[in-house]
Amino acid sequence: MKIFYGRPDGLGNRIEELIQLSSFAVENKIQIKYFWNNSKNFKYPCRVSVKNIHIEEIQTLKNWPTKNFESSNEWRKYISQYNYIYKDQIKFDFTLPKISSEFIAIHVRGKDRIISPERASYLKFDGFSDLSTLDFCAKKTVEYLDSINNSDPLLVLGDDEKFVKSLKKMLKKSEILNIDYQNKDVENEYIDFYYLINSKKIIMSSLFSSYAITAAILGSIPLVTFFDESQTTISNFSVKLEKYGIQDSKKTITLNKNFKEFELNSLIKLGSRKSEEFVVSKTLVNNSGILISDNNSRHYFFEEHFKITNKDASIIFAGQSLIKKMFTEINKILFNEKNRRIKLIRYIKEIFKTIKIFNKDSFRIFNSSNLDSNRKKFIFTTIDNKNLNFYINMNDMVSLIVCFEEIDLDSTIFNSVLNNPRLKLIYKSFSKISNNKASGYLSFVNSKNYEYSNTRNPNFFEADKKFKILYNS
Repeated sequence: MKIFYGRPDGLGNRIEELIQLSSFAVENKIQIKYFWNNSKNFKYPCRVSVKNIHIEEIQTLKNWPTKNFESSNEWRKYISQYNYIYKDQIKFDFTLPKISSEFIAIHVRGKDRIISPERASYLKFDGFSDLSTLDFCAKKTVEYLDSINNSDPLLVLGDDEKFVKSLKKMLKKSEILNIDYQNKDVENEYIDFYYLINSKKIIMSSLFSSYAITAAILGSIPLVTFFDESQTTISNFSVKLEKYGIQDSKKTITLNKNFKEFELNSLIKLGSRKSEEFVVSKTLVNNSGILISDNNSRHYFFEEHFKITNKDASIIFAGQSLIKKMFTEINKILFNEKNRRIKLIRYIKEIFKTIKIFNKDSFRIFNSSNLDSNRKKFIFTTIDNKNLNFYINMNDMVSLIVCFEEIDLDSTIFNSVLNNPRLKLIYKSFSKISNNKASGYLSFVNSKNYEYSNTRNPNFFEADKKFKILYNS
Protein backbone atom coordinates (compact mmCIF):
# COMPACT_ATOMS: atom_id res chain seq x y z
CA MET A 1 0.00 0.00 0.00
CA LYS A 2 1.35 3.43 -0.95
CA ILE A 3 1.79 6.00 1.84
CA PHE A 4 0.72 9.61 1.23
CA TYR A 5 1.09 12.52 3.66
CA GLY A 6 -1.54 15.11 2.79
CA ARG A 7 -1.23 18.86 2.51
CA PRO A 8 -1.48 20.71 5.85
CA ASP A 9 -3.58 23.38 4.11
CA GLY A 10 -7.18 24.54 3.92
CA LEU A 11 -10.17 22.26 3.48
CA GLY A 12 -10.52 23.00 -0.25
CA ASN A 13 -6.88 22.08 -0.90
CA ARG A 14 -7.33 18.79 0.98
CA ILE A 15 -10.48 17.88 -0.91
CA GLU A 16 -8.74 18.67 -4.21
CA GLU A 17 -5.84 16.41 -3.24
CA LEU A 18 -8.17 13.58 -2.22
CA ILE A 19 -10.08 13.78 -5.51
CA GLN A 20 -6.79 13.49 -7.39
CA LEU A 21 -5.49 10.71 -5.19
CA SER A 22 -8.70 8.70 -5.36
CA SER A 23 -8.77 9.07 -9.16
CA PHE A 24 -5.21 7.71 -9.29
CA ALA A 25 -5.97 4.85 -6.90
CA VAL A 26 -9.16 3.78 -8.71
CA GLU A 27 -7.50 4.03 -12.13
CA ASN A 28 -4.56 1.88 -10.97
CA LYS A 29 -6.70 -0.48 -8.82
CA ILE A 30 -4.71 0.14 -5.65
CA GLN A 31 -5.33 1.24 -2.06
CA ILE A 32 -3.53 4.26 -0.55
CA LYS A 33 -3.01 5.21 3.08
CA TYR A 34 -3.53 8.97 3.45
CA PHE A 35 -2.43 10.94 6.49
CA TRP A 36 -4.84 13.83 7.11
CA ASN A 37 -2.26 16.43 8.09
CA ASN A 38 -3.10 18.76 11.00
CA SER A 39 0.55 19.50 11.81
CA LYS A 40 0.44 23.18 10.74
CA ASN A 41 -1.91 26.13 11.25
CA PHE A 42 -4.99 24.65 9.55
CA LYS A 43 -6.60 21.98 11.72
CA TYR A 44 -9.80 20.16 10.80
CA PRO A 45 -11.17 16.80 11.88
CA CYS A 46 -11.58 14.46 8.92
CA ARG A 47 -15.28 14.11 8.10
CA VAL A 48 -15.00 12.35 4.76
CA SER A 49 -14.57 8.82 3.45
CA VAL A 50 -12.89 8.45 0.06
CA LYS A 51 -12.92 5.58 -2.41
CA ASN A 52 -9.72 3.46 -2.31
CA ILE A 53 -8.22 5.77 0.33
CA HIS A 54 -7.63 4.84 4.00
CA ILE A 55 -7.45 8.03 6.06
CA GLU A 56 -5.69 8.54 9.38
CA GLU A 57 -5.45 11.89 11.18
CA ILE A 58 -2.06 13.13 12.44
CA GLN A 59 -1.39 16.18 14.63
CA THR A 60 2.41 16.35 14.38
CA LEU A 61 4.87 15.81 11.55
CA LYS A 62 8.54 16.75 11.73
CA ASN A 63 9.17 17.27 8.00
CA TRP A 64 6.72 17.84 5.16
CA PRO A 65 6.67 16.83 2.37
CA THR A 66 8.10 13.45 3.27
CA LYS A 67 9.88 11.04 0.95
CA ASN A 68 6.70 9.04 0.44
CA PHE A 69 4.35 8.91 -2.54
CA GLU A 70 3.38 12.61 -2.44
CA SER A 71 7.01 13.48 -3.32
CA SER A 72 7.47 10.86 -6.02
CA ASN A 73 8.00 11.52 -9.73
CA GLU A 74 5.11 9.15 -10.45
CA TRP A 75 2.68 11.37 -8.53
CA ARG A 76 4.08 14.58 -10.00
CA LYS A 77 3.71 13.12 -13.47
CA TYR A 78 0.12 12.08 -12.83
CA ILE A 79 -1.15 15.41 -11.52
CA SER A 80 0.69 17.29 -14.29
CA GLN A 81 -0.67 15.21 -17.17
CA TYR A 82 -4.33 14.77 -16.29
CA ASN A 83 -7.30 16.87 -15.31
CA TYR A 84 -8.78 14.42 -12.84
CA ILE A 85 -12.41 13.35 -13.16
CA TYR A 86 -14.67 13.29 -10.10
CA LYS A 87 -16.97 10.27 -9.98
CA ASP A 88 -18.69 10.50 -6.61
CA GLN A 89 -15.62 9.24 -4.72
CA ILE A 90 -16.12 11.36 -1.57
CA LYS A 91 -18.81 10.94 1.12
CA PHE A 92 -19.36 13.06 4.23
CA ASP A 93 -20.04 11.46 7.61
CA PHE A 94 -22.76 13.99 8.53
CA THR A 95 -25.98 15.48 7.19
CA LEU A 96 -27.52 18.90 7.74
CA PRO A 97 -31.07 20.29 7.31
CA LYS A 98 -31.86 20.99 3.67
CA ILE A 99 -32.89 24.39 2.43
CA SER A 100 -36.41 23.98 1.06
CA SER A 101 -36.06 26.06 -2.11
CA GLU A 102 -33.42 26.26 -4.83
CA PHE A 103 -30.78 28.87 -4.08
CA ILE A 104 -27.59 30.35 -5.51
CA ALA A 105 -24.51 30.31 -3.29
CA ILE A 106 -21.91 33.09 -3.34
CA HIS A 107 -18.48 32.49 -1.88
CA VAL A 108 -16.00 35.21 -0.86
CA ARG A 109 -12.34 34.39 -0.17
CA GLY A 110 -10.52 36.97 1.91
CA LYS A 111 -8.34 36.89 5.03
CA ASP A 112 -4.83 35.58 4.27
CA ARG A 113 -5.46 35.58 0.50
CA ILE A 114 -5.58 39.40 0.33
CA ILE A 115 -2.16 41.01 -0.07
CA SER A 116 -0.65 44.18 -1.58
CA PRO A 117 -1.20 44.85 -5.31
CA GLU A 118 2.53 44.57 -5.98
CA ARG A 119 2.84 41.10 -4.42
CA ALA A 120 -0.50 39.97 -5.87
CA SER A 121 0.72 40.68 -9.41
CA TYR A 122 3.15 37.77 -9.30
CA LEU A 123 1.40 35.54 -6.72
CA LYS A 124 -2.02 35.31 -8.42
CA PHE A 125 -1.27 31.77 -9.58
CA ASP A 126 -0.89 30.86 -5.91
CA GLY A 127 -4.43 32.14 -5.29
CA PHE A 128 -3.61 35.60 -3.90
CA SER A 129 -5.26 38.89 -4.86
CA ASP A 130 -5.66 42.45 -3.59
CA LEU A 131 -8.56 44.54 -2.27
CA SER A 132 -9.32 46.14 -5.64
CA THR A 133 -9.75 42.67 -7.16
CA LEU A 134 -12.16 41.68 -4.39
CA ASP A 135 -14.12 44.91 -4.92
CA PHE A 136 -14.25 44.16 -8.67
CA CYS A 137 -15.64 40.69 -7.91
CA ALA A 138 -18.35 42.09 -5.64
CA LYS A 139 -19.54 44.53 -8.34
CA LYS A 140 -19.44 41.76 -10.97
CA THR A 141 -21.51 39.51 -8.69
CA VAL A 142 -24.28 42.10 -8.50
CA GLU A 143 -24.03 42.76 -12.24
CA TYR A 144 -24.20 39.03 -13.07
CA LEU A 145 -27.31 38.45 -10.94
CA ASP A 146 -29.02 41.41 -12.61
CA SER A 147 -28.08 40.08 -16.06
CA ILE A 148 -29.83 36.74 -15.44
CA ASN A 149 -32.86 38.42 -13.78
CA ASN A 150 -32.28 36.27 -10.73
CA SER A 151 -35.24 35.52 -8.48
CA ASP A 152 -33.67 32.69 -6.45
CA PRO A 153 -32.68 33.27 -2.82
CA LEU A 154 -28.97 33.87 -2.20
CA LEU A 155 -26.67 32.31 0.37
CA VAL A 156 -23.54 34.41 0.91
CA LEU A 157 -20.66 32.53 2.53
CA GLY A 158 -16.99 33.22 3.08
CA ASP A 159 -14.00 33.10 5.38
CA ASP A 160 -14.02 36.84 6.15
CA GLU A 161 -17.12 38.19 7.89
CA LYS A 162 -16.32 41.81 6.94
CA PHE A 163 -16.43 41.06 3.21
CA VAL A 164 -19.48 38.81 3.56
CA LYS A 165 -21.46 41.58 5.31
CA SER A 166 -20.37 44.13 2.71
CA LEU A 167 -21.53 41.93 -0.16
CA LYS A 168 -24.87 41.22 1.52
CA LYS A 169 -25.51 44.98 1.69
CA MET A 170 -24.85 45.25 -2.05
CA LEU A 171 -27.38 42.46 -2.67
CA LYS A 172 -30.20 43.96 -0.60
CA LYS A 173 -32.67 43.65 -3.51
CA SER A 174 -32.49 39.86 -3.24
CA GLU A 175 -33.69 37.45 -0.57
CA ILE A 176 -30.68 36.57 1.59
CA LEU A 177 -30.70 33.21 3.35
CA ASN A 178 -29.10 32.51 6.70
CA ILE A 179 -27.94 29.15 7.99
CA ASP A 180 -27.73 27.80 11.50
CA TYR A 181 -24.24 27.43 12.96
CA GLN A 182 -25.54 26.11 16.29
CA ASN A 183 -24.73 22.50 15.38
CA LYS A 184 -21.76 21.94 17.66
CA ASP A 185 -21.10 18.50 16.16
CA VAL A 186 -20.04 19.93 12.78
CA GLU A 187 -17.44 22.66 12.22
CA ASN A 188 -18.45 25.86 10.40
CA GLU A 189 -16.04 25.13 7.51
CA TYR A 190 -17.87 21.87 6.82
CA ILE A 191 -21.30 23.51 7.22
CA ASP A 192 -20.45 26.14 4.56
CA PHE A 193 -18.95 23.51 2.29
CA TYR A 194 -22.05 21.31 2.61
CA TYR A 195 -24.40 24.13 1.56
CA LEU A 196 -22.15 25.21 -1.29
CA ILE A 197 -22.32 21.66 -2.64
CA ASN A 198 -26.10 21.61 -2.37
CA SER A 199 -26.72 24.95 -4.09
CA LYS A 200 -27.99 25.51 -7.64
CA LYS A 201 -24.71 27.14 -8.66
CA ILE A 202 -21.78 28.85 -6.97
CA ILE A 203 -20.63 32.37 -7.77
CA MET A 204 -16.91 32.61 -6.93
CA SER A 205 -16.80 36.25 -5.82
CA SER A 206 -13.00 36.31 -5.66
CA LEU A 207 -10.11 35.69 -8.01
CA PHE A 208 -9.66 32.09 -6.97
CA SER A 209 -10.79 29.72 -4.23
CA SER A 210 -10.09 25.98 -4.23
CA TYR A 211 -12.80 25.75 -1.53
CA ALA A 212 -15.50 27.07 -3.89
CA ILE A 213 -14.09 25.17 -6.87
CA THR A 214 -14.00 21.76 -5.18
CA ALA A 215 -17.50 22.33 -3.75
CA ALA A 216 -18.74 22.89 -7.32
CA ILE A 217 -16.97 19.69 -8.43
CA LEU A 218 -18.51 17.60 -5.62
CA GLY A 219 -21.94 19.07 -6.28
CA SER A 220 -21.64 18.73 -10.10
CA ILE A 221 -22.91 22.29 -10.38
CA PRO A 222 -21.75 25.35 -12.37
CA LEU A 223 -19.12 27.69 -10.97
CA VAL A 224 -19.44 31.32 -12.08
CA THR A 225 -16.13 33.15 -12.53
CA PHE A 226 -15.19 36.63 -13.70
CA PHE A 227 -11.68 35.72 -14.84
CA ASP A 228 -10.21 33.92 -17.82
CA GLU A 229 -8.42 30.59 -17.21
CA SER A 230 -5.14 32.21 -18.19
CA GLN A 231 -5.28 34.46 -15.10
CA THR A 232 -5.40 31.64 -12.53
CA THR A 233 -4.85 27.88 -12.27
CA ILE A 234 -8.56 27.10 -12.54
CA SER A 235 -7.95 25.10 -15.73
CA ASN A 236 -6.37 22.45 -13.46
CA PHE A 237 -9.85 21.56 -12.23
CA SER A 238 -12.54 19.57 -14.02
CA VAL A 239 -15.25 22.01 -13.04
CA LYS A 240 -18.28 23.28 -14.99
CA LEU A 241 -17.27 26.89 -15.59
CA GLU A 242 -19.75 29.64 -16.37
CA LYS A 243 -17.82 32.75 -17.38
CA TYR A 244 -19.30 36.20 -17.09
CA GLY A 245 -17.97 39.44 -18.51
CA ILE A 246 -14.88 37.83 -20.00
CA GLN A 247 -13.76 38.68 -23.48
CA ASP A 248 -12.87 35.41 -25.15
CA SER A 249 -9.14 35.47 -25.88
CA LYS A 250 -9.31 32.43 -28.13
CA LYS A 251 -11.18 31.66 -31.29
CA THR A 252 -11.34 28.84 -33.77
CA ILE A 253 -9.08 29.28 -36.78
CA THR A 254 -9.55 27.28 -39.95
CA LEU A 255 -6.03 26.27 -40.83
CA ASN A 256 -6.71 24.45 -44.06
CA LYS A 257 -9.84 23.19 -45.79
CA ASN A 258 -8.31 19.70 -45.81
CA PHE A 259 -7.86 19.55 -42.04
CA LYS A 260 -10.18 17.27 -40.11
CA GLU A 261 -10.47 15.87 -36.60
CA PHE A 262 -8.08 13.12 -35.61
CA GLU A 263 -7.60 11.36 -32.29
CA LEU A 264 -4.14 10.05 -31.50
CA ASN A 265 -3.97 7.00 -29.27
CA SER A 266 -1.57 8.40 -26.69
CA LEU A 267 -1.34 12.09 -25.87
CA ILE A 268 0.07 13.73 -22.77
CA LYS A 269 0.66 17.27 -21.55
CA LEU A 270 4.19 18.19 -20.51
CA GLY A 271 5.13 21.36 -18.68
CA SER A 272 3.58 23.17 -15.76
CA ARG A 273 -0.01 24.19 -15.22
CA LYS A 274 1.23 27.39 -13.59
CA SER A 275 3.22 28.31 -16.68
CA GLU A 276 2.36 26.49 -19.90
CA GLU A 277 1.70 22.91 -20.95
CA PHE A 278 2.37 21.37 -24.34
CA VAL A 279 0.45 18.50 -25.91
CA VAL A 280 2.71 15.80 -27.34
CA SER A 281 2.69 12.13 -28.30
CA LYS A 282 3.57 10.03 -25.27
CA THR A 283 4.89 7.29 -27.55
CA LEU A 284 7.36 9.64 -29.20
CA VAL A 285 8.48 11.16 -25.90
CA ASN A 286 9.31 7.67 -24.65
CA ASN A 287 10.99 6.69 -27.93
CA SER A 288 13.20 9.81 -28.11
CA GLY A 289 16.85 9.61 -27.15
CA ILE A 290 17.52 13.36 -27.12
CA LEU A 291 15.43 16.47 -26.47
CA ILE A 292 16.95 19.57 -28.10
CA SER A 293 15.47 22.69 -26.54
CA ASP A 294 15.70 26.35 -27.55
CA ASN A 295 13.90 27.42 -24.38
CA ASN A 296 14.99 30.92 -23.35
CA SER A 297 12.77 31.37 -20.29
CA ARG A 298 13.90 31.22 -16.69
CA HIS A 299 11.92 28.02 -16.12
CA TYR A 300 12.53 24.54 -17.53
CA PHE A 301 9.19 22.91 -16.74
CA PHE A 302 8.79 21.27 -20.15
CA GLU A 303 12.33 19.88 -20.16
CA GLU A 304 12.08 18.64 -16.56
CA HIS A 305 8.76 16.93 -17.22
CA PHE A 306 10.16 15.38 -20.40
CA LYS A 307 13.09 13.96 -18.41
CA ILE A 308 10.79 12.61 -15.69
CA THR A 309 8.65 10.91 -18.35
CA ASN A 310 11.67 9.50 -20.22
CA LYS A 311 14.48 9.11 -17.69
CA ASP A 312 16.87 7.71 -20.36
CA ALA A 313 16.65 10.77 -22.61
CA SER A 314 19.41 13.39 -22.79
CA ILE A 315 18.29 17.03 -22.53
CA ILE A 316 20.40 19.45 -24.57
CA PHE A 317 19.90 23.22 -24.54
CA ALA A 318 20.74 24.88 -27.85
CA GLY A 319 22.07 28.42 -28.11
CA GLN A 320 23.24 28.75 -24.52
CA SER A 321 24.43 26.19 -21.96
CA LEU A 322 22.17 25.55 -19.01
CA ILE A 323 24.74 26.71 -16.47
CA LYS A 324 25.13 30.03 -18.30
CA LYS A 325 21.34 30.42 -18.43
CA MET A 326 21.17 29.96 -14.67
CA PHE A 327 23.86 32.54 -13.89
CA THR A 328 22.28 35.01 -16.34
CA GLU A 329 18.91 34.64 -14.65
CA ILE A 330 20.36 35.07 -11.14
CA ASN A 331 22.11 38.23 -12.29
CA LYS A 332 18.86 39.55 -13.79
CA ILE A 333 16.97 38.95 -10.54
CA LEU A 334 19.65 40.56 -8.40
CA PHE A 335 20.06 43.76 -10.41
CA ASN A 336 16.83 44.32 -12.36
CA GLU A 337 13.82 43.04 -10.42
CA LYS A 338 11.72 43.96 -7.40
CA ASN A 339 11.06 41.51 -4.55
CA ARG A 340 14.53 40.11 -5.21
CA ARG A 341 14.83 38.05 -2.04
CA ILE A 342 11.63 36.05 -2.60
CA LYS A 343 12.32 35.54 -6.31
CA LEU A 344 15.94 34.54 -5.73
CA ILE A 345 15.04 31.96 -3.06
CA ARG A 346 12.41 30.45 -5.37
CA TYR A 347 14.77 30.36 -8.31
CA ILE A 348 17.62 28.74 -6.35
CA LYS A 349 15.18 26.04 -5.19
CA GLU A 350 14.27 25.49 -8.83
CA ILE A 351 17.97 25.22 -9.76
CA PHE A 352 18.58 22.45 -7.23
CA LYS A 353 15.53 20.58 -8.51
CA THR A 354 16.69 21.04 -12.11
CA ILE A 355 20.23 19.81 -11.39
CA LYS A 356 18.80 16.74 -9.67
CA ILE A 357 16.56 15.91 -12.65
CA PHE A 358 18.94 16.57 -15.58
CA ASN A 359 22.15 14.80 -16.55
CA LYS A 360 25.55 16.21 -17.57
CA ASP A 361 24.49 16.55 -21.25
CA SER A 362 22.25 19.43 -20.26
CA PHE A 363 25.22 21.52 -19.10
CA ARG A 364 27.31 21.29 -22.27
CA ILE A 365 27.11 23.66 -25.24
CA PHE A 366 24.98 22.46 -28.15
CA ASN A 367 26.90 21.34 -31.25
CA SER A 368 24.87 19.86 -34.11
CA SER A 369 27.90 18.02 -35.52
CA ASN A 370 28.36 16.06 -32.30
CA LEU A 371 24.79 14.77 -32.04
CA ASP A 372 24.41 10.99 -31.86
CA SER A 373 22.81 10.03 -35.20
CA ASN A 374 21.52 6.74 -33.74
CA ARG A 375 19.25 8.44 -31.20
CA LYS A 376 15.85 9.87 -32.15
CA LYS A 377 15.46 13.62 -31.60
CA PHE A 378 12.56 15.54 -30.10
CA ILE A 379 12.75 19.29 -30.83
CA PHE A 380 11.38 22.21 -28.79
CA THR A 381 12.00 25.49 -30.62
CA THR A 382 10.60 28.81 -31.87
CA ILE A 383 9.39 29.77 -35.31
CA ASP A 384 12.07 32.46 -35.72
CA ASN A 385 14.95 30.17 -34.71
CA LYS A 386 17.76 30.07 -37.26
CA ASN A 387 17.99 26.25 -36.90
CA LEU A 388 14.31 25.59 -37.64
CA ASN A 389 14.81 24.23 -41.16
CA PHE A 390 17.75 22.15 -39.96
CA TYR A 391 15.53 20.61 -37.28
CA ILE A 392 12.66 19.90 -39.70
CA ASN A 393 14.97 18.14 -42.15
CA MET A 394 16.78 15.98 -39.60
CA ASN A 395 16.28 12.34 -40.58
CA ASP A 396 16.06 11.24 -36.96
CA MET A 397 13.65 14.00 -35.83
CA VAL A 398 10.46 12.32 -34.56
CA SER A 399 8.52 15.24 -33.08
CA LEU A 400 8.66 19.04 -33.12
CA ILE A 401 7.08 21.80 -31.04
CA VAL A 402 7.19 25.26 -32.63
CA CYS A 403 6.35 28.25 -30.39
CA PHE A 404 5.54 31.73 -31.67
CA GLU A 405 4.71 35.21 -30.37
CA GLU A 406 2.52 37.76 -32.18
CA ILE A 407 2.96 36.10 -35.56
CA ASP A 408 0.91 36.99 -38.63
CA LEU A 409 -1.15 33.89 -39.44
CA ASP A 410 -0.88 34.68 -43.14
CA SER A 411 2.90 35.04 -43.05
CA THR A 412 5.09 32.92 -45.30
CA ILE A 413 7.13 31.47 -42.45
CA PHE A 414 4.05 30.39 -40.48
CA ASN A 415 2.41 28.68 -43.44
CA SER A 416 5.64 27.10 -44.67
CA VAL A 417 5.95 25.30 -41.32
CA LEU A 418 2.27 24.49 -41.11
CA ASN A 419 2.13 22.96 -44.59
CA ASN A 420 5.54 21.28 -44.63
CA PRO A 421 5.08 17.75 -46.04
CA ARG A 422 7.53 16.31 -43.49
CA LEU A 423 5.28 17.39 -40.61
CA LYS A 424 1.86 16.31 -39.39
CA LEU A 425 0.08 18.57 -36.94
CA ILE A 426 -1.37 16.82 -33.88
CA TYR A 427 -2.24 19.85 -31.75
CA LYS A 428 -2.53 23.62 -32.00
CA SER A 429 -2.79 26.21 -29.23
CA PHE A 430 -3.55 29.84 -30.12
CA SER A 431 -4.15 32.72 -27.74
CA LYS A 432 -4.01 36.52 -27.73
CA ILE A 433 -5.45 36.63 -31.23
CA SER A 434 -5.96 40.10 -32.68
CA ASN A 435 -5.56 41.62 -36.15
CA ASN A 436 -4.79 38.15 -37.51
CA LYS A 437 -1.79 37.82 -35.19
CA ALA A 438 -1.47 35.13 -32.56
CA SER A 439 0.77 33.65 -29.92
CA GLY A 440 0.90 29.96 -29.06
CA TYR A 441 2.46 26.77 -30.36
CA LEU A 442 2.09 23.97 -32.92
CA SER A 443 2.86 20.35 -32.02
CA PHE A 444 4.00 18.13 -34.91
CA VAL A 445 5.18 14.59 -35.53
CA ASN A 446 7.47 13.56 -38.36
CA SER A 447 5.15 12.09 -40.99
CA LYS A 448 7.82 9.68 -42.25
CA ASN A 449 8.91 8.29 -38.91
CA TYR A 450 5.66 7.57 -37.14
CA GLU A 451 2.62 5.36 -37.71
CA TYR A 452 -0.71 6.70 -36.48
CA SER A 453 -3.32 4.67 -34.64
CA ASN A 454 -7.02 5.48 -34.38
CA THR A 455 -7.33 3.85 -30.97
CA ARG A 456 -8.27 6.53 -28.49
CA ASN A 457 -7.35 6.71 -24.85
CA PRO A 458 -10.75 7.31 -23.18
CA ASN A 459 -9.29 8.48 -19.87
CA PHE A 460 -7.24 11.19 -21.52
CA PHE A 461 -9.97 12.53 -23.78
CA GLU A 462 -12.57 12.39 -21.05
CA ALA A 463 -10.20 14.35 -18.83
CA ASP A 464 -9.80 17.21 -21.28
CA LYS A 465 -12.58 17.59 -23.83
CA LYS A 466 -11.14 20.93 -24.98
CA PHE A 467 -8.61 19.09 -27.12
CA LYS A 468 -8.99 19.43 -30.89
CA ILE A 469 -6.53 17.05 -32.50
CA LEU A 470 -5.95 17.71 -36.19
CA TYR A 471 -4.03 16.24 -39.06
CA ASN A 472 -3.58 17.11 -42.70
CA SER A 473 -5.30 14.43 -44.75
